[in-house]
This record gives sequence, C-alpha cells and structure tokens, in this order.
Amino acid sequence: MFDRPKRLIRTEAIIVAYAMSRLDRKLLEHRQWRSWKQAFEEVGQSLDVKATSIKNLRDEFDPFFENERKGWEGRPIRPNRQRVLGEFSDVCDYVLLQIVDGVLISDKQVRDDIVWPIARATQTSNAAERLRTGRQAERIFYKQSAEILGVPSGELVDRRDDACGFDFGQLGKSSIAIEVKGMRADSGKILFTDLEWRTADRMGEDYAVVVIGRVFEVPRWRVIRAPVRVFDAMPSVSRSIATTWGATVSVT
Repeated sequence: MFDRPKRLIRTEAIIVAYAMSRLDRKLLEHRQWRSWKQAFEEVGQSLDVKATSIKNLRDEFDPFFENERKGWEGRPIRPNRQRVLGEFSDVCDYVLLQIVDGVLISDKQVRDDIVWPIARATQTSNAAERLRTGRQAERIFYKQSAEILGVPSGELVDRRDDACGFDFGQLGKSSIAIEVKGMRADSGKILFTDLEWRTADRMGEDYAVVVIGRVFEVPRWRVIRAPVRVFDAMPSVSRSIATTWGATVSVT
C-alpha cells in the first residue's frame, strides 16, 4: 500500500474541504452523502484525518463562497489554503468533482499530477484576497445596482456560475453583460480572465465593467463600457491546474 506522507494527507484534506465549501450540496449529491456528518466521517476515514478536522477546514473556506454558512469570517487564511484557492480558481465544477473522487480513492494520476505539486509548492497565491474583495464588490453592486448602473437588482440575472465571461445579465436584454471588479483602495490593478477579456472584445459597448473601490469602507465606483478599447492591458501567463481527458480509439 502507498505510504502517504503527512504533507500529502494534509493537502488532500484541504482540497476536499475546499470542494465541500465551494460546491456545497452539489458535492453531497454527487457523492450520495445524506448529511455533512456522513461526509466528514467518510472523508476522514478515507484520508486518515479526524472528521472534525475536515469540518473545520471546510469552515475556513466558507467566507469565500456563497453558501448559507458564515464559516470563520475574519480569520487569516494559511498559505497552504491560499495555494488551493489559487490553483482551483479556474477549474470548473465538473472537473473539481472528478478530482475529489480521485483523491478519495488515492488515484495515482490525481496524486502525482495535482496533489503533490500543490503539497510541495512554496509560493503563496493571493487568490484569497482577490476572492474576498471580489465577493464584497458583487454584494455592493447587487444591493446598489439601480444607483450604479440604472438596473434594479430585481432585473439582474446571476451568471457567475455559467462560465460565460461576465457576472450578471439583465432580464429581457440578452445582449447585456456586466462584470464586477473590486478594489480595497481608490485605485489599483484589476484582472480579467482570458474568457472575460475575449467576451468583452466580442461584445464591445454591450459589455460593462463596474469597478468598485474601497469595498470595505465607503465604496466608490466607476462604470467602464467596452473595456478592451479603454484599458491598455497586457496578458500574463501563469501555471495552474489544467485537466485533459484521454481516450483510446481505433478507426480500424
């Protein structure tokens, strides 16, 4: 049997706990867990970790995601948790479910290609800070969208889980795209994913970026339409988890 070092076990537990928080009941249904209690116990047994530790890890991630739990709000997040947040930020839900399945059965490819690189990494991602700031900006926009953009919150369509390149649409106006960015101060750097940037380029004036500054104080905002024409942005390339699916086929 594979001898699993403590660092590997700890990283496996963090990845599964991250998925528990981000996917919430979708993960319970996928794994056919009847309750969180059952989930914590089964994951704990699979990974040789206390069930209470799995619960505590999940609660650490809860402030970063939209679920009914508050989690450990205000608690500084540790570097190994930040790395997981950063590595999985662009991984879709379907792939994350497959990774959790692989972790829980000690799949060698998942262990070697995904878990070990994260466990051995020393660089800390700032994804935690971006998530906090971004979520706060989205909350502000949702409450004050009529004032900010002239669109009542009741007309907003939440597209954040649709992987479509923007955060919100508007009822009855399928061509409208609204992307929300947040900053702690009055000015700073904002980031676009490649999908967001390409979508903004394609949609032109119909794509609006709402930049909200001072998100944890008295917020200020600016609306930028057609951001590709306004910003002098440069692309950057970084390493993150990417998943490909291989299959053997013959045409003979």
